[in-house]
Amino acid sequence: MKVIRFFILNGPNLNLLGHREPEKYGRVTLDQIIHKLQSNFLTKFKQSNLNFVQHDDKEKLQVLVENQNLGFELHSFQSNHEGALIDYLHRTFLEKLSSANKYEDYFIINPAAFGHTSVALRDALLAIEAKFVEVHLSNIHSREEFRHHTYLQNIAQGVICGLGAKGYELALEYWLEQLDIFSK
Repeated sequence: MKVIRFFILNGPNLNLLGHREPEKYGRVTLDQIIHKLQSNFLTKFKQSNLNFVQHDDKEKLQVLVENQNLGFELHSFQSNHEGALIDYLHRTFLEKLSSANKYEDYFIINPAAFGHTSVALRDALLAIEAKFVEVHLSNIHSREEFRHHTYLQNIAQGVICGLGAKGYELALEYWLEQLDIFSK
C-alpha cells in the first residue's frame, strides 16, 4: 500500500504559542493549530467521493482509502532543539528507504528562529530531498533585519509568512491540491 505522509514540524518556542507575545503570534496554541489541520484534513475526505477509514492516535491521524490501496497520514512534531528536528527528519527518510518507497512525504515546516540561523536544518532538508513549505506566523519581512532572510526559503516549494495560523492551513491545502487527491 502506498502511504502519503504529511509532517507538520515546528521549531523553538512554538510550544508557547497562545501565551508568548500574542501581539506578534496570536492567541491560538500549537495544539489548536494541529487540531484544526486534522479537522480540515478529515473534512476533505468526508466531502470527497472516497470511501475511507480513519484511525487516530496521539502521534498521527491516519486515513485509509478503501479499494485503492492508498493511505494518508498527518504527523506533527515540535522541538526546541535543532538536533531533535534533524533527527526527526532523518527518521522519516530512513523509514521511507526501508519501506521500499512505500511512503511519499511532504512537509510543512515552521522553523521559527532556526530558519534564520540553522545551516544544519537546511542541510538535513537537502539530504533527504524534502518537499516542503516554510511557514512563519508573523511577517518576517516587517520585523528586525536579521529575520528577513531564512536559510530554507530558496529550497522550499513555497514560503508563507504573516498570515498567522492560517498559513499552516494554506500550506496543507497547497499539498492536497498539488497531489490532486480529491478530484479523482
